Formats: sequence, structure tokens, C-alpha cells
Amino acid sequence: MITQTRLKKVLFFLLTLTACTQVNENPLTVKYEMQSIPSKASIRAMDVVSDEVVWLGGTGGTVVYTTDAGEVWHVKQISGAESMDFRDIVAFSDKEAMVVSAGSPARIYKTEDGGENWTLLYENNAKEIFLNGMEFWNPQAGIAFGDPIDGKLFVLRTEDGGVHWDTLQNRPRTMTKEAGFAASGSSMVVAGDSTVWIGLGGPKSRVFKSVNRGLTWDVRVTPMLSGTDGPKGIYGMHFMDEQKGFAVGGNYTDSTENTFSYIYTEDGGNSWQNLGRESTSGYKSSIKAVPNSKVIVAVSRYGTDISMDRGKHWKKLDKAPFYVHEFVPSGKFGWAAGAHGRIAKLKLQ
Repeated sequence: MITQTRLKKVLFFLLTLTACTQVNENPLTVKYEMQSIPSKASIRAMDVVSDEVVWLGGTGGTVVYTTDAGEVWHVKQISGAESMDFRDIVAFSDKEAMVVSAGSPARIYKTEDGGENWTLLYENNAKEIFLNGMEFWNPQAGIAFGDPIDGKLFVLRTEDGGVHWDTLQNRPRTMTKEAGFAASGSSMVVAGDSTVWIGLGGPKSRVFKSVNRGLTWDVRVTPMLSGTDGPKGIYGMHFMDEQKGFAVGGNYTDSTENTFSYIYTEDGGNSWQNLGRESTSGYKSSIKAVPNSKVIVAVSRYGTDISMDRGKHWKKLDKAPFYVHEFVPSGKFGWAAGAHGRIAKLKLQ
């Protein structure tokens, strides 16, 4: 029997979602344990460092992080960046992290003291600049990308930990009205020492791949939902290794259009497959695999979906809105974040 005290605690902290599919013949329960932070920032940037440390970035020049798995949350606002919307963040430890803003001006900041002080490393005031994501292969070598400028994908690269950023000269050409999406900071992913994938949308949903840190590029058309009659395309990607990966997306403005909103690759992105009508329940902005399991979770502002068999079948769990999520290395739990300072610990049981 649930006591009155226990019931109140559950209603206050947990949003319980139960999937009807089975894992080892036991039903899976997913619980969102809501966190309380003194901020109403819209959060779309997330990077998990360890089971204890996660960093997030959002609107109003806001950075949020915890070093004790959510017991205490630290909220920082970067001075001079109050109008910035941080759409991606890369964290290296509990002290060191880097954020990138969307829109113009484009800026990249870095902290080395747990957010107490921030250094402006890069700034671009071009009116057409719009950075979508940033990733690092190691603490020194990183890459950032933005929407096309002059018909070419905008790509930056650093080899000194972000102190200097150089615009790649051999940027790949793009199609008219082709662009990236910064809904979760996960439309670009890296693997190994030099491989990177970038997902775009527009007339075609294409993936740009480089195996030498952007020196040369290969492009593949995918079956992801596309078109110029709305913001359609690839919004989030995740690779388990350099061969197996998957992507989600769809139509940002239509939660009911669920055809081809999930695709996968088993050959490093050389070819992409879809599951036909067996897909996510609609547009999704972020997709992540639970480490050491077959469970995949996808989220968006329209709700959460789960797959128990690495994407072969999907089950809609709830309409709880989140923009971005990620699991800790142990796979014991994950984090999800969204609008109005909404942060939750995602527990799989």
C-alpha cells in the first residue's frame, strides 16, 4: 500500500512512464525525476562527462551543471552573453567546458574553473552566420559547423583546444535551401580520432561524412523525411561505434507526420535505411542508446519514444516535452532537458 506521504512524493518528483514492450520478459518502467533549478532558460545543449558530471547550455547566456549527479545544480550566466542562445556544449571535466551560440553573432566561450570565469575564443558577426553544433575528438582537436554560406557548409576546426578556430577552405557544397538544425546540438557527431558526420535537411536529408577531420567529404542522401515545405530533415544523430549509428528528425512543426522520422546505418554512414511505417511516433530532436543494452530513447518537444531492440520497434511513452537527452557511461540513468529550465533524471527500471 502506498502511504499518503509516499504518494505526494511520487506525484511531486516523478513522471512515470510504462512501456508495454518487454525486456527479458519484464516490463520496462521509465521514470523522469524532475529537478529544480533557479532558471527558466530553454535548454538544448547537453554533455555528460561521467555518472556524476553533466553540463547544459541554454538561452540567456545560461550554463547549468552538476558534479554530484543532481544533488546540487550550479547555474551560471556568462557576462556579456546575456542575449546568447547556447545550442551545444562540450565538457571535458567538472571544471572545463566550452559552449557555442546559435545565430549572429556566433560565439564560442570556454571555462576552466567550473564556470566562474569564461573566455571568448571565437566570434563571427556575419549576418548569415548560424552555428549548429560543436564536437571534439580529444581535448585539443575539435570541429564546429553552421548553416551554408555562399553555397558551402560552414565548418570550423581547432587543433589547440579551441584557442584558435580556422574556417575550412575545402568546405563541401550544399543544395539550395539545405541547412542544419540546432534543436539539440546533436546533428553532428564524431567518433574515433578523425571521423565526423553532419546531418542536414531541406530538399534532401543528407549526411556529410569526413574521415580526416574535414579535409575531404563524402555525402549520402538518406531516406529521412525531407522537403522545403517546412523545417524537415535530420535533427539528431548517435553512433555506437564507427559503423553502427542512427538518426532522428522529421518535421519540426508537425507532430503527426511520422513517416521516416528514424533511420539507421550499419556501415559507417555509407548507406542509410528506414523501417517504413515502423518508426518513431513523429518528429524527434535527440536520440541516444543506453550503454551496454539494446534500449534506445528518442525525445522531442512532442514527447518520448523508446525502442527495446535497437530501433526495430518503437513505443510512444509520453507527451512530456524535452529537447535533448543523454545517458551516463554506466547506463544507470540519463538526463533530459527542455524549455523553462526543465531538467529531469531519466531512470530505466
